[in-house]
Amino acid sequence: MDSANQMNRKELQALEASQKAYEFVLKKEKGAKLPQVFAFGNVSYLNAFGTDLTVKDLPRVGDLKLESNHLKMAPNFALGVGMKWTIFEGKAHKTAIDKAKLDIQINENKLADTKEKLSLLQRKTEVDYNLARKKIQVSNQQVEIAKNNLHLASRQFEEGLSDVTERLEAENEFYKQSLGYYNQVLNQRMAASELLKANGNLYQTITK
Repeated sequence: MDSANQMNRKELQALEASQKAYEFVLKKEKGAKLPQVFAFGNVSYLNAFGTDLTVKDLPRVGDLKLESNHLKMAPNFALGVGMKWTIFEGKAHKTAIDKAKLDIQINENKLADTKEKLSLLQRKTEVDYNLARKKIQVSNQQVEIAKNNLHLASRQFEEGLSDVTERLEAENEFYKQSLGYYNQVLNQRMAASELLKANGNLYQTITK
């Protein structure tokens, strides 16, 4: 039962995961106030085929005709680092941060409250389980005493030292204590089940 006593409730795991998510949101909102840096790059070039360039009827120059069947310029590279800094959204940004902090506080309160309630439930079910185990021990002793009394009453009846009424009373007492013992065993099993449920380990224990 040692491993089964460890708290493994899904509620706690969900709240702890939510806490990490809310903390991440807060960091993200705080980081949004800082300048956003990004890198960029670009490559371009000019390539033309079958290009005709004609200039005519120009004063003092005469007719001028230029022809080109292939024109290709070298690639044009552009690399750099940019920065974006939004400075006119202060109120909206502060509201987002305040909301993130509030979400964290609300979730922390839920987590603390859930831990306290589950801890109390765990202690209660553990006390009930230990008490049920002790009752089994006591009931087992009572069964042994009733068994010995029945054996003694049977011998006395056979030897004529007691009547049939005393023999039947001893037998009834033995069956009564035996039934009480099995009831205590059932109670102990139920207490163990409640303890496993309180710790969130019932399914894992059953499927082992």
